[in-house]
Amino acid sequence: MESLVTWPRTLQKEQNISSCWWMYSLWYSEILKTDIKGLRICETIARRLIMATYKMIYINARGRGELLRLIFAYKSIEFEDERVAIPDGVAKAREESPYGILPVLHTEGKVLSGNGNIARYLAEKFELAGGNALENAELYGIIDVMEDLWGKMALVFFETDPQKKAELKTKVLSTAVPVTLSKLEAAAQKNGSAEGWIYKNKVSYADFAVFALFDTLGSHAPPELLSKFPALKKIYENVQKIESISKYLSVRLKSE
Repeated sequence: MESLVTWPRTLQKEQNISSCWWMYSLWYSEILKTDIKGLRICETIARRLIMATYKMIYINARGRGELLRLIFAYKSIEFEDERVAIPDGVAKAREESPYGILPVLHTEGKVLSGNGNIARYLAEKFELAGGNALENAELYGIIDVMEDLWGKMALVFFETDPQKKAELKTKVLSTAVPVTLSKLEAAAQKNGSAEGWIYKNKVSYADFAVFALFDTLGSHAPPELLSKFPALKKIYENVQKIESISKYLSVRLKSE
């Protein structure tokens, strides 16, 4: 049998929760035989080890992946934020993704891929989704609008020719960005709340998606463009004021 020192390390490597619990039970019984004072410590370790762990893989940028980081930050949940280098690491990461797309999330022995897919999973798990199937569909409709814009912005981000990059950026900022923000502004005014959330009267992952989009656009779009959308600006400010989000923003890695 492994020593009491090495058992927790073995336990941490286990992906299957039932196996993890079985291993812990044996280790726990050994603790009780040797040191009854270790009971409280043992229980704390067990709770931490059987909780789901999260490893996110995405490029070294905010982009689509920032929504997922904001969800984790809001709930103060630790996760491994693996950032692959551009462009060398991107191809390899996509090869290892189930459907060849990023971001990827490893959790509970499974590998999930796609920003919208992962965001829905986390939102439902952490009570940031709707109260029923219809509300979830409406929320995802908001996310879906932004996904289309992210796709256009990604073309600018990955363009290597300076002239083409500048032309693409101008086109996206003058067409796709105002069109998408107008749709989101209308959604916020129709279905949002006076408190400043995009859907009904409570914070949801769609609010974090708006924040992530505004946050990125703030580095590229002229201020007068974003000022045309007061409801979205209020959402951005509300999310920024959330204590756990504010804490995350103060320490996050600098990236585009």
